[in-house]
Amino acid sequence: MTHDITLPLNQKIIFPAICVVCEKENPDSKVELSFLESKFSAFEATTSLLTASTYHVENPSHSVKGVPACKECAQRLKSHHRWLKIISYASWSLGIVLAIFLPIEIWIKIIIFALFLILPGFVSVIFPTAFNLTISKDMMTFEFTSKKIADKFRKLNQT
Repeated sequence: MTHDITLPLNQKIIFPAICVVCEKENPDSKVELSFLESKFSAFEATTSLLTASTYHVENPSHSVKGVPACKECAQRLKSHHRWLKIISYASWSLGIVLAIFLPIEIWIKIIIFALFLILPGFVSVIFPTAFNLTISKDMMTFEFTSKKIADKFRKLNQT
């Protein structure tokens, strides 16, 4: 379970002086993490797959600088985010390849594609990262596993 705070995309963000992983006060480092803006449309992607047309989605990357974390926690946090990205890209790629090249009925291809599409979401729920960010439209949602950190973050960023 995460504790989420949604803010406008253009708002200046202030993090509390507490490690987002272990909750240590005044951690000895800060980390920069990058996140993709969600502009994916499952409907458009599925329609493109069914009609064999080209589907293009642009997912701009956003960097969040100054995320407070102890040096050891910062390395674990970056590693966790890196593995989630690898799992996501591998899953989506495998889903597309299997859906295109398996000699099976189209409805089975759609199911396979959908399963590989949502697999990274299940992985991130089963193995949540201490800090995550979801960006869509003009909003950003900060997700913390710690209620204490989420409450402090909310107080610092109230508009």
